Amino acid sequence: MIRTEMNRRSLVLLTISLLLVFTPVSLRAVDQAIEEAQFVLGKDLYGMGRYSEAIREFGRLLFDFQTSTLADACRFYMGSSYYSIGDYGKAVEQLELVTERYRESVYRAPSLYLMGRAEYLQNRPQKAISLFTAYQKEYPRQDFVDDSLFWKGEAYLSLDERENARACFTDLLKRYPDGNKAEAAWFELMLMELEDKTARDCGEVFRERVPEELKKALERKEAEIERLRGEVENLKAFLGKGRDERDKEIQAKIQALTALENLLAVKEKALNEKERRLNKAQALKKDNGEE
Repeated sequence: MIRTEMNRRSLVLLTISLLLVFTPVSLRAVDQAIEEAQFVLGKDLYGMGRYSEAIREFGRLLFDFQTSTLADACRFYMGSSYYSIGDYGKAVEQLELVTERYRESVYRAPSLYLMGRAEYLQNRPQKAISLFTAYQKEYPRQDFVDDSLFWKGEAYLSLDERENARACFTDLLKRYPDGNKAEAAWFELMLMELEDKTARDCGEVFRERVPEELKKALERKEAEIERLRGEVENLKAFLGKGRDERDKEIQAKIQALTALENLLAVKEKALNEKERRLNKAQALKKDNGEE
């Protein structure tokens, strides 16, 4: 691969040298030819998914050649390359330069959208929403408007602003029913409806009071266990009494203990049933996608 690139670079330079010898071209034309050849090399590497190498070549154009005609394109492809390798911070740095310095550039619109995605992936939903909103306002007819609506909705969901999210997904389906994000938007709306239905069925009382009731039931159970321990200690005091009297009192205590144990068993069963229902409700919510 490295040798192929070197051969390609050598071929480009040889071609330019021949132009210098046999063609009466200006120095500026030669510089432009070199810049274009360098740019093509960077784009080829980008197209092959060799993003780190592409960043290096575009960087040479910017810093070694001090290009002016291709600066916006270099910044965009560098930002896109950083985005592709997951370095979202550096991606935003390069793309932001495109949006601020080159407002008439054809690369400004995709840079604005890609910045929104990078901010979202850095868990900065507010910044992402602001960028997607700007993109939709400034470029209402661009290719990624439906994508920006979807990711704007996802950003709202991450902030738990469900109505704003619902509005984004609904708008997407209305305006782009056959778009590539239509199915995903429909799924999100259905999932939100299921979550809302689950919340309505369970109710605030169930979600708030049941854990408190379980806590109180456990406290009552612990108190009863302590009481049983006290009963056992009291039995030890009976050992000094007459055999018949002691046997009768022990038998009475055993019956009382048995009754308490039976009561505990019933209460424990009821407690387990409450826990089972709570777990079932939580599992249902998890199956519906709320994690």
